Amino acid sequence: MNESLHFSFFEDKLGKNASAELNSRAQQLDPNTTMFLNEYNTIKYGSDKATSPDSYLEKLVESLSFQGNDKLSAGIRLQGHFKSDQLNIGFMRSSLDVLRFPIWLTEVDKEKDPNQAKYLEEVLKEGYSQCLIQA
Repeated sequence: MNESLHFSFFEDKLGKNASAELNSRAQQLDPNTTMFLNEYNTIKYGSDKATSPDSYLEKLVESLSFQGNDKLSAGIRLQGHFKSDQLNIGFMRSSLDVLRFPIWLTEVDKEKDPNQAKYLEEVLKEGYSQCLIQA
């Protein structure tokens, strides 16, 4: 699911368990695939409570506890759209430490400024130093 911690498109249209049901059906159709939850702000800063590491895990556990999803292969995709005042490597590290699923970093970018390459290098080094980061 994409950005389902910020938005609830499928749940609003199809019911409370829509994301879990869609994950279950996708897994039935392709049992070798990993179902990902893709969200932004989780590794950026802590003021967005909707996408805190704890909220992220809660949503994944909720989906996995849905009937028939106990063998679902689940993963995390984290978007990182960083601005100069949002680069907090310590927060990023602690967020990654909390998440216990395979992680892919997606949409990693840094606003244009003279230190853009340096900041991106720091983010990518930190991300890929974590054992759960797979892509």
